[in-house]
Amino acid sequence: MFYLKKIERILLGVGIITLFYGCGQSSREKAIEFYDKAEKDDSINDYEMAIVHFTEAIELDTSFAGAYSGRGFEEFKAGDFYRAVKDLNKAIRLKPNNTDYYYYRGMVRIRQGKYGGAINDFDIEIAKGDLTRRPLKWRGNVKLLSKNYKGAVDDLTKALALDSSDYEEYNSRAVAKSKLLDYEGALIDVKRAIKLDSNQASHYNTLAWIEYLMEDYENSQINYEKAIKKDSTDGVYYANRGFLKIKLHNEESACRDFYHALQLGDSSAVDTIKKYCH
Repeated sequence: MFYLKKIERILLGVGIITLFYGCGQSSREKAIEFYDKAEKDDSINDYEMAIVHFTEAIELDTSFAGAYSGRGFEEFKAGDFYRAVKDLNKAIRLKPNNTDYYYYRGMVRIRQGKYGGAINDFDIEIAKGDLTRRPLKWRGNVKLLSKNYKGAVDDLTKALALDSSDYEEYNSRAVAKSKLLDYEGALIDVKRAIKLDSNQASHYNTLAWIEYLMEDYENSQINYEKAIKKDSTDGVYYANRGFLKIKLHNEESACRDFYHALQLGDSSAVDTIKKYCH
């Protein structure tokens, strides 16, 4: 990866400097200074320098669990999931009762598509004492991704009982309820999500999809238009509107939506185009 090569070059330079850095300080004190620098880098989204400074902290104190965790989180943001998991594993071995480390590793595993591993991490986070809504929310979302819709509803309901102001949880629960054919419940949830934040295109896409399933095609079309107006860069919204147009026997316009979805990166549109657009 390009960013790793850049970091390696920086580290060579920084490593030479640290040979002579703060001779009167303990290794842990010097490590904390680099950790603090990394935190400042993170605050301005400079993950490359954050990785550099976390690495310096680790080299000065190899038992510094927070530095491994911090570097792992920056590697996660940089898209280097393998190194992120490796660092988070090390942090967990050093401090197995720190619930944040399981949460971070769970988030990496979601991006890796390792849903079982992610759920296991959130299970451990809860078992080790994190009674906040955070692990419930994300475990619920992973269960939704892995098609455990009842489990998703259960976890998201528990999360919302702790804080009913999260529009994302209502939207996710609406999707899970729609998969369980509870369309009325799904409709209530997505409308709550919109009431909490009416600027999210995904909410209108969810609402339109539920209305489509309920055969309310007129309102479905209105809400797909709203979703696309708020975010014209998501191919899924065009593809979903295309399916609605197929239902309304407007194949030509539907195919335009499918082709546009493909142009925006929705690879699933390939098979849809083969099926409907000749």
